[in-house]
Amino acid sequence: MIRKAQNADIEQIAKTYEALLLYEKENGSNSNWQLGIYPTIQIPMNEVPKGNMYVWEEHGEICASMILNHEQPAEYEEINWKYSAKADQVLVIYT
Repeated sequence: MIRKAQNADIEQIAKTYEALLLYEKENGSNSNWQLGIYPTIQIPMNEVPKGNMYVWEEHGEICASMILNHEQPAEYEEINWKYSAKADQVLVIYT
C-alpha cells in the first residue's frame, strides 16, 4: 500500500536509505546517493510535515518512500518534453 507518511515513519524511512546505500556499497551502485550525505533523516524530517512524503508499506514494514509534489527544478525548463503542461498538472517524484 502507498500512503502518506506520518511523523512516526521518519526513522524507518531513514533506515531504508541506509539499507539501500549499504547494499549498493556491497553490490555496485545505481544511484548518485552517498551514505551519510544524501539522503539522510533530514529529508523525511523536512518533507513529512509538509505532506509531500509517501511510503510504500507491506505487512507493516516500510519498503520505500518518495516525495511527490509539483515543484520542478529550474533545469526542467531546459528539457524538450514530449507533452507540455502547467506546473500544477505535473507530479514530480523525488528521493
